[in-house]
Amino acid sequence: MILKNHGILTAGPSVESAAWWYIALENACQAQLLAEAAGTPTPIAHDVATLTHAQIGNPGGAHYAFQSLYDIVVRQHPEVLQ
Repeated sequence: MILKNHGILTAGPSVESAAWWYIALENACQAQLLAEAAGTPTPIAHDVATLTHAQIGNPGGAHYAFQSLYDIVVRQHPEVLQ
């Protein structure tokens, strides 16, 4: 969800899922702005969007995707757990 004058907001059944969807939405917004700045964006085909959603658009996929990012952050900055 994008809130006017506030930014993006995500929710999910777990903190990991909500965090991943926030990161994904932020990246999508950045990509959209860059694409529009470069010209007229080419939309993603419906079947590609449907496949992508089926792969990572569910809570399990989001949790799994976030876990790899979490592992990297903890490995590089173990102090975040203190």
